[in-house]
Amino acid sequence: KPGFIGRFASLLGDAGVNIATFALGRDRQGGDAIALVEVDGALPADVIAKVEALPQVKHAKGLAF
Repeated sequence: KPGFIGRFASLLGDAGVNIATFALGRDRQGGDAIALVEVDGALPADVIAKVEALPQVKHAKGLAF
């Protein structure tokens, strides 16, 4: 939905998190989408909780490689 990427990026920026890469894809117009976001460092649990609280987010999970 329009505005989601801006709200998401602002949430991370307000938490002092730098977005290194951002990829977004969806299955069809108006359909579900997935975002893969690489950030500089681990995300604190409270930031992940705030991401999950965004109305468009169904699930958020931090991954470490």
